Amino acid sequence: SELERERIALELQEEKKAQALRERRLQEQAKKIENLSSLVLNSSVDESRFTQKKDKRRETWCPAVISRDTRREVSSTTQWEASLEEPVRPERNMGLPRPFEELVRETEPVRLRSSKYCTPGKHSSENLLEECLLPDARSLLNVTNRRKTQVKKKNSLQANESQGLQTEYEDLLVEYETQRITKDIEIQCLTRKLAGVEYRSDMRDNGLPAHQLNECTSHGDRNLTPRESEAIFVIKQLQEQVQKLEMEKSSIQQNLDDVIELASKQNMSAEENYAKIYRELVTAREEASVAHDNFSIQASLEAIKENNVDSETELLMEIQEIVFEVESSRNEIKSISSSLDELYGSFAIVSDTFLELKTFLTQSTGELKSLMDNHEKIHKIMEKKIAELETDKSTMLSQSIYLHKQIQELQLNLQDSERVLMERCQQQHLEKVEYLSQIENLEKEIWSLSSISLAKEKETLRKELEKTKMKLKESDFKLKNAIQDKTKLE
Repeated sequence: SELERERIALELQEEKKAQALRERRLQEQAKKIENLSSLVLNSSVDESRFTQKKDKRRETWCPAVISRDTRREVSSTTQWEASLEEPVRPERNMGLPRPFEELVRETEPVRLRSSKYCTPGKHSSENLLEECLLPDARSLLNVTNRRKTQVKKKNSLQANESQGLQTEYEDLLVEYETQRITKDIEIQCLTRKLAGVEYRSDMRDNGLPAHQLNECTSHGDRNLTPRESEAIFVIKQLQEQVQKLEMEKSSIQQNLDDVIELASKQNMSAEENYAKIYRELVTAREEASVAHDNFSIQASLEAIKENNVDSETELLMEIQEIVFEVESSRNEIKSISSSLDELYGSFAIVSDTFLELKTFLTQSTGELKSLMDNHEKIHKIMEKKIAELETDKSTMLSQSIYLHKQIQELQLNLQDSERVLMERCQQQHLEKVEYLSQIENLEKEIWSLSSISLAKEKETLRKELEKTKMKLKESDFKLKNAIQDKTKLE
């Protein structure tokens, strides 16, 4: 965009410089032609004066006979023109025709149109010089009748007016040509861009590989102008940007797919761990229930043992009472030895049973202590496992929440990237539509400008051709009269 504008500005500057050089050359050639024509006419008219100087008479300001004849001829030709054209007052002086420079400058737009799509080179400059070497027939009339001072003043005013109009016309022409060239270049660039983009899209839709596309483009670039190569370079840059965007989109999509797969795998592993933990909790609960049942059984056994201990104490009290009774009644027992022997035997049996009960109580208390220790250990282990499971559960929940947040963020990023891509696609579409509308508007403007300018130039050329025909007839008539006078003098 900016490079193209700079390039267009440089081209316009070069064209302006070339046009200025052409105008200088044309002015120099016009001056040379005027000088040569004045020399030729002065030499042909003043031969009679050089012949009369042999008599050595004093020259006066009065004109000779030949000049009178020529004046009569000029007046007759002007009257004949007036009879053909509209009636004009006899006192009014029409003046001289336009100078040679204006005619040459008016012929330049036609040449510029012919060389509209060509760059200025050696051949074009040589052709212009060859075309401009021949003088116009009307330029000879600028030399005749040099002694009319009033006519010169009027002609100078008219020349100034015509020069002002000519400068305005040249400025308008330069502006028109610059606008036309810039618009043509813009249209060409836009059409090439659109053609390149459509061609690449068609080739991609057809499924050709990238190396064939590059070979086609490299083969086509051999026969392209620098403008076309620059436009193709811009199109390639746009295509590279589109490819980068597509690669970014594909990489983002792959990253999203990978993250989704990882999240799904982590969710599956979390679910499996959660199921395992739940199973372990169920088994721990079952073990706790079994341990609770065992503990209840052991508590019942301990209660039974406590009841047995109470019964033993009661027995001991009774035995003591019996011992006291025995001591109190020892005297009586002595009398009753048989009863004492029986009581002694029963006491031995009771003591044996008491020892057995004592040993059984010691064994039962040790077993109860071991069971209580085991129960406490199992309870502590279960508490640790439950705490670990709760920590694992909390960590898994935090991980699942974090992964869920990441998934949501990635989904938002994906939506943002899709939205950005859609916006860029819409922008490209809108730019394409704008380029097409600009192309259509520029074509319409060019068509209208070209039609209007062609119509105006046709009318001016037709009028100028009519004037040149009339003036050529006059010049032919004057030349014939001059030739006749010369033959008469000879």
